[in-house]
Amino acid sequence: MEILATARHGMGGEFKLVKVSDDFYMYGTQKEFDSIFGVSVDRCGTLVEVLNHCLSISELCKNNITKYKAEKEKSKKPEGWQLLIDYEKSELDMLLLFAETLKSI
Repeated sequence: MEILATARHGMGGEFKLVKVSDDFYMYGTQKEFDSIFGVSVDRCGTLVEVLNHCLSISELCKNNITKYKAEKEKSKKPEGWQLLIDYEKSELDMLLLFAETLKSI
C-alpha cells in the first residue's frame, strides 16, 4: 500500500489516499484501513472510479456551502451554519487534493 496524499479533515482525523495495487485506490482514515470492515465501498475502486467519486462529492460540497451561506445570512444564530460551512470546506479541500493527485498519475 502506497500513500499518495494525506489531508487533515476539519472534524478531526487525517484522511489518506492510497494506491493498493496496479489499478485499485482508496481513501479513508487509518482506523478504517485497520478495521475488518475497511473503507466505504464508494471510496475505493479503479483510479477513474475514485477520481470521479472525489469530483462528484466535491460538487455536492460546493452546493452545500452555497446553501449554508444563504441560511447563515438569514439566521439569528449563524454559528451553527458556520460549523457546517467549515466542515464542507475541509471536505472539499480534501477531495480536491485527492482528485489533483489522481489526475497527476
